[in-house]
Amino acid sequence: MLVKAVIDQSVTMRRLYPQESVLKPYINYYWVVDNVDPFTQAKAALVDFPSLCPELLIGLQGSLQVSYKGRSHIIRGSVLFPFVDERIIVDPQKIERVVLVKFKPLGLAAVLPFCGATAKQLIHQPIVSASALFGAPLEILSESLFATQGGHLVEILDSWFKHQLDARKNGLLADLGDEMSPAMSVAELRQHAGFSCSSLERYFKKETAMSPKQFLMLNRFRHVMEEIATGTSHDWFDYVVKYGYYDQNHFIKEVKRYSGYTPAALLALDFVRPYRPEAPGEFIR
Repeated sequence: MLVKAVIDQSVTMRRLYPQESVLKPYINYYWVVDNVDPFTQAKAALVDFPSLCPELLIGLQGSLQVSYKGRSHIIRGSVLFPFVDERIIVDPQKIERVVLVKFKPLGLAAVLPFCGATAKQLIHQPIVSASALFGAPLEILSESLFATQGGHLVEILDSWFKHQLDARKNGLLADLGDEMSPAMSVAELRQHAGFSCSSLERYFKKETAMSPKQFLMLNRFRHVMEEIATGTSHDWFDYVVKYGYYDQNHFIKEVKRYSGYTPAALLALDFVRPYRPEAPGEFIR
């Protein structure tokens, strides 16, 4: 969910990658979080912004407090964050141990091959009970993870997701992957994918419950947030040119639409550099 980690070399950030090739188009990494992780040691709640990366949080010990759209949720156990379309505030201080599965920035298309739900069912549910979605197999997975340490976690998670994967649900988004550039227009995407406007719209609606235009706007926003977070440039015109905005006003309005802040206001916020085990140059949520 959050933008980019500042990695303290004295702290081990346990980011583990799936080893099964069939999972790599969908899953970015697994992250083990416990009460000695910098994420849980944060003095204040962390703020996240809309993104295209769903997350599955498998709660093993402790709880998580989440505030979203004016409501506060105490999360115990496991939940899926399929699609967050507004700011979300996360207080991790009562976490003792969780495993977080970070999916690829494909929107709901990254999750659907592993569950029986449709994009239409999930798009308006920012917080979903993972047990209700995945059933008994998730409970078995949680028990296995609770009793396991170290590298075996990857084997357990890979095995579970591989078993859950329904390859028949592999769609257009998984095939396109990183080929969708942050400045790509709908016309360019249509030409690249080789589909008509109506076919492209149909695929995106089925796999993400979003239009191609909505998807590309969010994809652009996440890349813009990466640059703002890393301080690459504070000249807003650079963003206008690089990401294909009409003008500077369009850029500022779109950033505020998704984050609730102007670009200048974002620069003054500590949580723009949150606690995530990202490698330099990588960006997710």
